[in-house]
Amino acid sequence: MADPELPFGAKTIRASSLPTWPDCERRWVAVHRRALLAGAGFTTNTRVTHIGAHVGSSAHAGVGHGWLELGKTGSLPPMDYAKDVAVETLRERVKAEGVMFDDTTPDLNNAELAAHKIIVAYREHMDLGTRAILVEQFMAGRVTPGSDWYLTGHCDAYMDPEERFDDLKTGVRQPSPIIQVGGYNWLGQTRALRAKRSTMTFCRRVRRTADQPPPLVRDIPPALAVRLAKQTVAEIVTKVETFENATSPDPLVFRANPSSTLCTNKYCPAFHTRWCPESMLKPEE
Repeated sequence: MADPELPFGAKTIRASSLPTWPDCERRWVAVHRRALLAGAGFTTNTRVTHIGAHVGSSAHAGVGHGWLELGKTGSLPPMDYAKDVAVETLRERVKAEGVMFDDTTPDLNNAELAAHKIIVAYREHMDLGTRAILVEQFMAGRVTPGSDWYLTGHCDAYMDPEERFDDLKTGVRQPSPIIQVGGYNWLGQTRALRAKRSTMTFCRRVRRTADQPPPLVRDIPPALAVRLAKQTVAEIVTKVETFENATSPDPLVFRANPSSTLCTNKYCPAFHTRWCPESMLKPEE
């Protein structure tokens, strides 16, 4: 299903981008507002996508396929179908975005196996009495009435009859997606959906030879998550508009975080560029 069109001139913020804002505002702008920087005369570095993100996307595709078929037919599709969907997604993403491998997943074959292991573990954990609606569906809503700014997102799943938003996360380390989940809860209001519960389901990405641990489900307080999402969106809107309206573009409108573990040439497109003068004080890795 194609994403619905937003009004001409709409400014969008993706819910999935919200957790990265508190870590480093300058990196957030370099990743999510490249056109804004180019218009202001700043250039950033090109980077390829980390294999962890590709494995996550392919696992999401395979898991989402299972939820959709369960909703349509009342039973899960054959595992091979879900795996085929995951592999196709993985290869498409790698071809389109490039890839940076790591020690846990050193090549494409290992990446396919990692996605397979996650899907198998997730399906063993699924409650077949639950139905997921809004599987990977697009949602959008104005951040304030009459605003040109919209929050957007693809909700992993809204569980019925539990009235629960669930965000599937994969990776070597367990993330903290409370702000992103808050964004989905907030956006749920555009579909008249409320959340009695919000959860993160974490499936660890492991080496080929390692046993796949079962999914870990963590509850996230909906009211707190929404409050943090609204606070983050308000900060982004205020600072982007301040930068846009300034007579001289100033990178220091946005706070940088040289202490971030992602402040390296490997992970940040702003590293050692004029957009982030603080990073010039750090050596390349």
